[in-house]
Amino acid sequence: KIIYKNWDRETEVDYKLVRVNEKIRFKDCKVIPGEECLTQHRLVCSDIKLMGMKRKRKVKGEKKTKIWKLKDESVKMEFEKRYEKRSESLKQSDKTQQEKTYENSMETGREICGETTGLFRIKRETWWWHKKVQQAIREKKEAYKKWQQNGEETDREAYIQKRKETKVVIASIKAEEYKKWERNKGKPEMITELIRISKQKKKDRQDVIGGKYVKDKKGDIKVNDNEIMDRWKEYFMVLLNEHNDYEIDESAKTEGPLMEITEFEVEAALNGMKKGKAAGPSGLTSELLQATGKKGMQELRNFSNNLLEGEEIPKEWKDSTTIPIYKGKGDEMECGNYRGVRLLEHGMKVYEYVLEKRLREIVDIGSYQFGFRQGMSTTG
Repeated sequence: KIIYKNWDRETEVDYKLVRVNEKIRFKDCKVIPGEECLTQHRLVCSDIKLMGMKRKRKVKGEKKTKIWKLKDESVKMEFEKRYEKRSESLKQSDKTQQEKTYENSMETGREICGETTGLFRIKRETWWWHKKVQQAIREKKEAYKKWQQNGEETDREAYIQKRKETKVVIASIKAEEYKKWERNKGKPEMITELIRISKQKKKDRQDVIGGKYVKDKKGDIKVNDNEIMDRWKEYFMVLLNEHNDYEIDESAKTEGPLMEITEFEVEAALNGMKKGKAAGPSGLTSELLQATGKKGMQELRNFSNNLLEGEEIPKEWKDSTTIPIYKGKGDEMECGNYRGVRLLEHGMKVYEYVLEKRLREIVDIGSYQFGFRQGMSTTG
């Protein structure tokens, strides 16, 4: 096996030393040429059969709709048209308005935007990624493979040229992105993007990002999946259901007729929600709801008004998913060193946003209330 090749000089591996009693475990030995392992050196790999070990099943995550494609106006228009067409076909269904809206949004999203594979991937910094960069890297890899297969000098020169061109393309795309940031540095969406990239850089530099196992109250380590889930459930039940004694001054009741929710309020609520947030148990996001257009706004308005009139809250709104996120310090097996983030239904958030805005207009909030108020801070 050739493990090093530079021009006309090569280094081969003739033997691989192993113990006699372990020889039967080795099935194959091969070398893998690739740019990731330097252009001259080649990675040596062996296939070994481990006795008494079960092969782990590949863990797959949940498939998600590729909602980022809705940034393209043509895709968004196609989504709205398909949604309106499907809404007409669902009119004869016995399902509730909420079930129709959710089903229509999710199915249309899968058809128009597609779904992810569900495989876990390492999140990389892709703020400068572009189709031109992808094409240049693909051509460079193809040139490298051709050079390795043929070994001709012309193929080597072609690879070197492609490598130089790729560096130029990456540098030019990065320069364009920097100029774009400079032009839009005052816009809220650009500030959000910069914060996201900074957080990703900080996370990449961390050695510990959390552990799989946790300790119970006695300090015993739980390794079984069911025991770990029970421990997290116990911890958050105590944390989120703790009651403190406090007194609230009673004030005059604010009463009046319930005004119908309008399309303007629903649209304002959707526009006010942050984009790119994780979905609740149903998988429906605010981007999908916003892409439904005028038809979707009307359905959300009708559904919200039905709730005002006393219709039962959907089951999906009563469920949520709690994700523990490591704070970055302390024992990674202690539950107290994690921050629980609860993923709620985006449809419920729209309804809550409408009601919250109405309440702020009619309720007098005391000066002692600092949390959840614009312009007020709970930290010094």
